[in-house]
Amino acid sequence: MNDAGTALAETFANVFETGAAMQEAARRPRKTVTLSAVICAGFIILTFVLAEMKPWARKPADAGICESNTVQWQQTALKGKIDGERGAAFQSKSFTLQSGAHWDGNDRNWVVPFRTPDQPAGSPNYTALIDCTGSVEIKGGAG
Repeated sequence: MNDAGTALAETFANVFETGAAMQEAARRPRKTVTLSAVICAGFIILTFVLAEMKPWARKPADAGICESNTVQWQQTALKGKIDGERGAAFQSKSFTLQSGAHWDGNDRNWVVPFRTPDQPAGSPNYTALIDCTGSVEIKGGAG
């Protein structure tokens, strides 16, 4: 063989030797990278799961915390409910809040007494139970 052929043969020999060594070295980092990726993914999933389980990760209304809501908020929620009512006592679609509205910490809702102009005189007040999401349940009254 001539010098060029010998040089080429040596180059191929070096490549194969180096390739084997590189292949061995390349395997270890892949395992490490894969293991790191799995661990990171596990931590990310765990973080999201814990965030959803904790009450402080929810909106205050969803967690039932709204005792500082204003009278205007109560009126808006009650107006939305009365606008959808069909009973005789709600024909005028208006109401007047009465004194005695209070936060019920046990049931986590506002207890708001009110009257409508369509109610007969001397009938008891209606009571609106307003939860933190603005959902209203009307109880009592005679009309």
